[in-house]
Amino acid sequence: MASAEQTLDLGKASTWSSMRGSGDIPLRKLIKALLAISLGTIIEWYDFTIYTQLSKTLGKVFFPSHDPAMQALSFWGVFFVGYISRPAGAVLFGHLGDTRGRSRCLLISVLVMGIPT
Repeated sequence: MASAEQTLDLGKASTWSSMRGSGDIPLRKLIKALLAISLGTIIEWYDFTIYTQLSKTLGKVFFPSHDPAMQALSFWGVFFVGYISRPAGAVLFGHLGDTRGRSRCLLISVLVMGIPT
């Protein structure tokens, strides 16, 4: 296992090094960030997978209709909105994070997701 003093040198040409002024990132911090990012992505895609696998049941329960085609369109329309929200949110919160501060944007995005739940 790597020690806390080990670093990963990204070089002077990378965006990360130009933002920090140095090309060194502690290896432990990098691994922790990669694990957090991976876990978040796995949970998000698991959610999408479960939603699609339960399409027939969820369509009947939440989109009752006499027309099966309309029921399916309603179901997949909601899926589309959820799918397209990720890049739209990234553009919006990326800009706001750069101009207003990332911690504030993180708090707002967590509240926007958590309050309706």
